[in-house]
Amino acid sequence: MPANLAPADSSADRLQTVGVMNIEIRLFAAAAELTNTRQLRMQVAPGHSLREIRRRLTELYPVLQGLANVSRWAVDEHFVSDEFILNDDSTVAMIPPVSGG
Repeated sequence: MPANLAPADSSADRLQTVGVMNIEIRLFAAAAELTNTRQLRMQVAPGHSLREIRRRLTELYPVLQGLANVSRWAVDEHFVSDEFILNDDSTVAMIPPVSGG
C-alpha cells in the first residue's frame, strides 16, 4: 500500500504536516466488497477537488473505475459535484447504486 494511503483503522500516527490535508474515504456496498475495505485515509495537497480524489482512488484501485462513474459522491454527508474543493479532515463517501425489491 502506498505511503500516503492507509486503512482508516490503522494505528499509524496522522501526520500534521504543513501543506498536507488528511482525507477519509468511506466505501459502501460493491465498492467495499471490491476493495475489501470500508475506510481509507489519503493525504493530499490543499485545494484538491473531489474529481482529483476520485482519480487517485481509481488509480490505486482500478477495479473501481466503472463503479466510480455511476456512484454518488458525498463530502461530509452532503452530495457534491466533482468540482467541490475538499478541506482538511473531510470525509468522502462513495455510494454505488443499489437495487432491491
